[in-house]
Amino acid sequence: MTSVKICGITNLEDALSAIKYGASYLGFIFAKESPRYIEPDKARKILDALSTTCQSVAVFKNEPQESLAQILTKLKPDFIQLHGDESFEYCQRFSLPIIKAIEIKDDMSTEALTAQIELYRGVSKFLLFDRPKNVTVDLWLHSAIRLLNGQKSVPAFFFAGGLTADNVAFAVQSLQPTAVDVASGVESSAGKKDATKMKDFCDAVKNVSKSEARRS
Repeated sequence: MTSVKICGITNLEDALSAIKYGASYLGFIFAKESPRYIEPDKARKILDALSTTCQSVAVFKNEPQESLAQILTKLKPDFIQLHGDESFEYCQRFSLPIIKAIEIKDDMSTEALTAQIELYRGVSKFLLFDRPKNVTVDLWLHSAIRLLNGQKSVPAFFFAGGLTADNVAFAVQSLQPTAVDVASGVESSAGKKDATKMKDFCDAVKNVSKSEARRS
């Protein structure tokens, strides 16, 4: 059954709502250029207020190793998500399980995607396939699904990139990812989640996962 990761959590109310509606992972973004950036101390307070088994994910993009390690010491997340150009060697330096993001570009070849998958396969608990910015969602979604389904072997992965309650069922049916990852698709504004959108998104994933389970 596909799980849900709600990313870009910036306040306790949104965290509680995400868990209430069925999110299994909460993402906290520590890339300062992001409109969903959160101070590590604030993220720690949110996690301290949650009495749940929901998994926490600390998201970074090309962060210097020293400052990343400082945040990890403070936050103690369950996963590290690396969303930049981090090398294989960089990924090897951490003991926590890693979610390594790979952007599927609209002109990417099957061979290029295979090379990226093989590069990070050995240092990632999960891969995360994402959409580059400023790429039309509908066209990209079909292209990404075609490229992923054309791979001979793909390790466990998360799938992201413009997902909403309206298109997530198609992504889950087509790919059966370990989890789907959403941020802007469940927001009223950058960094502020919309409870109804979160519920609709999680319900859509649950419903299609149940339908797939009944067929198998």
